[in-house]
Amino acid sequence: MFTTTTKGYSLVETMVAISVLLIAMVGPMTIAAKSILTSRYIEETTTALFLAQEGIEAVVWARNEETLFKLLQINDDPNRTPASQTWEWVGDSRYGECFSSNGGCNVTFNNDNPNEDPFYDVNEIYDCSTLSNCGLSVTDVTTARGKYVHDAGGDADFYRVIEFDNDTANNQLTVNVEVFWNSDIFETQRSVVLQTVLFDIYGE
Repeated sequence: MFTTTTKGYSLVETMVAISVLLIAMVGPMTIAAKSILTSRYIEETTTALFLAQEGIEAVVWARNEETLFKLLQINDDPNRTPASQTWEWVGDSRYGECFSSNGGCNVTFNNDNPNEDPFYDVNEIYDCSTLSNCGLSVTDVTTARGKYVHDAGGDADFYRVIEFDNDTANNQLTVNVEVFWNSDIFETQRSVVLQTVLFDIYGE
């Protein structure tokens, strides 16, 4: 009679094999998790930079449109209004909140009256001395192309503050745009800042 002896793995050997397998898996899983977090942070930062650039472009647009409109008035005026008035838009009371001494602003525009005074294209200027008043949230993409719009007091995704520093002696305006957001990754508030300097390029 022949007898057959069957050998198996002991519990210790099985536990060691499982441990080695888990250790081998932890590395790639950690890298994958960090990659996802990094991608999310890059997405947040890129969006913030685009919103900051949009803020600068809005102010540049206001400068160009208002000064060109003033030049058209000068051209039509038989008394030839001095071209130095092309910089008067900076002192308009509606932009008062935008100066850093007042806490900054956020600006939204429309183009309902493109052939009239460009000030009519300024839809709203928001006081940003309270940050929550200058939120930006993305619109419902199921009904229209998604875009960020002003969302005062809501659960905003980002907050944008535009600040002016005016050098009246040289007719130049420093524009700082800071965009804040509550990062999902760092669980703290983060921000990006862009700056440009505008000049009275149309004046005398």
